[in-house]
Amino acid sequence: MAKRKIVISEYDNIAALMEDDRAVEFIIHRGDMLLGDVYLCTVENILPSIDAAFVNVGGDKMGFLHSSDVPGKGDLKERLEPKQQLVVQIMKEPTGHKGPRVSTNISLPGRFLVMMPESKGISISRKIVETAERSRLKSVVSLIKPPGVGVIIRTEAANQKESDITEDFETLLERWQNIVSMADTATPPTLLYRDQDLLYRVIREAVTEEVTEIVVDSAFGQQRAQQLLQNWNMEKGVKVTHYQGNQPILVGTGVDKEIKLALNT
Repeated sequence: MAKRKIVISEYDNIAALMEDDRAVEFIIHRGDMLLGDVYLCTVENILPSIDAAFVNVGGDKMGFLHSSDVPGKGDLKERLEPKQQLVVQIMKEPTGHKGPRVSTNISLPGRFLVMMPESKGISISRKIVETAERSRLKSVVSLIKPPGVGVIIRTEAANQKESDITEDFETLLERWQNIVSMADTATPPTLLYRDQDLLYRVIREAVTEEVTEIVVDSAFGQQRAQQLLQNWNMEKGVKVTHYQGNQPILVGTGVDKEIKLALNT
């Protein structure tokens, strides 16, 4: 099994998941609109010819909302109306001349669970293969989940204590309730929720059993990373290093070369 290393540059707001000194994934946390942001917006134009609508999320370009990301059936004009207020999530960040792709299907990721307030049912990661553990996790979540809320059980939930899974869900539920409360009083377009900072997101999403080292660019980042790993019982086998080379961290670790390779045509 290949060993993986994570390089996190909080200064550049870029992280890379490295495997044998080659980048297998980049995580970028910069710009006015970020992946996962939740906005209160207004519907500006409904275009049946492309089965989509444009919504005002506050940027210089309209958000693109496809009919598949709007609840209900039938013609889109029957599901939406001009100037209607919607809570949407950024699914694809704006690039070039294109605005962000948005959806009304909100998903809020936690350490062990992903909550989908507009969905139903319980799904479980295919990487959890043990039948007894799958049944246990589904039973735990079914007891704490209110009706009409969807939950995905993440791979990281395997063999975790019921109390920790419950705490994770309660945090997500409180987060959604805060979003709803803000949406009731805010004037669109308004940012209602933004996920945690880069370091937190990377450790939550990218640290697996294959990761053996995390390299960060500050002593405070090293301290935070160690604390998060400890809080989530993930510190075993993961070394957290404060990079102190003469070159910038992305240059010294070879991430800059990997970025250039990725951008080549």
